[in-house]
Amino acid sequence: MRNSTYSESRLTPHSPAMDFSDTAHGREALDEEAIAWFVRLRDEGTTHEEIVAWKSWMKEDPRHVRAWQETLQLWQGLEPGHISRGTPLSTNRRRWQARKLLLSAAAILILLTGTTCISLLHHPGGLGCLTASHCTSAGETRQVQLEDGSLVTLGAASALRVHYDSGKRLVHLRHGEAYFDVQHDPLRPFEVQASQGSVRVVGTSFNLRLKPQGAQVSVASGKVELSTHGQQLELTTGQSAQYTGAHLSRLPESDPATIGLWRQERLLFQSTPLGEVLRDLDRYHPARILVDPAVASMPVSGIFSTRNPEAALETIINSLALRETRFGNLIIRIAPAG
Repeated sequence: MRNSTYSESRLTPHSPAMDFSDTAHGREALDEEAIAWFVRLRDEGTTHEEIVAWKSWMKEDPRHVRAWQETLQLWQGLEPGHISRGTPLSTNRRRWQARKLLLSAAAILILLTGTTCISLLHHPGGLGCLTASHCTSAGETRQVQLEDGSLVTLGAASALRVHYDSGKRLVHLRHGEAYFDVQHDPLRPFEVQASQGSVRVVGTSFNLRLKPQGAQVSVASGKVELSTHGQQLELTTGQSAQYTGAHLSRLPESDPATIGLWRQERLLFQSTPLGEVLRDLDRYHPARILVDPAVASMPVSGIFSTRNPEAALETIINSLALRETRFGNLIIRIAPAG
């Protein structure tokens, strides 16, 4: 399916006189207009007149404000509407208020500094780098040796914070994915915190990947203890599990040799929902990839090279007969072909 591209000369959004109904087509048009504004305001050549025009567009219709906020949320990978079971509503409100402040600050920085912020905001892991011990950019992987000899292979667009003391070895995966080869030390258990759960080991090799509202753990060798919201699960070689909010569940066993296959520059998917596939591919692609919820659950199977994420994306779009819309070099939106 052929794509549509917003070239540099077409990045200015539609005329303010346009009226959008509450149809699916109208909402999609609004989304695309908000994205076009977002791309335009990130350009270092943005003029004062364009900023004034954007402000006028925002004031015209509450739907413009909602579309703009949703664009920012998609850019940061946030899901404000989700309330985890067992989490006090007031706590969620405070977290969301803090996230809104972060988004507002990011938007102000974009307007003030143009492309200066692109390295931080281009991928969700970018802001995590500000407080991380180690981080990677889109398409980059890196091997880090910790002070105890443990090795961490950090995936693309990922961020990791390390805190060691005499009694514990604590690591926080703030974004992305990492493969851990942990040195045995029974006196200092190794713990990785990720989202709302943690993985505790003494000595083992395992892969940990953050997902929306949770994480997935796969054990290549040894044994780990996975915990979240008071629930615990023990995993051994070849076993995997995931937690989403307060829900902890086992996944089908897999060949240990395929765990962490991304370290060999390959991504393996077996009937994986398109939304999850594109979230993985997004960390290797120079642009942000956004997926329409209408196609996010479509299954994808295959092995793709992380060296050429553009070819992988093209293969997926053609095989599923989807449509892509590109906003400059910053955003790719995947939607149904119709």
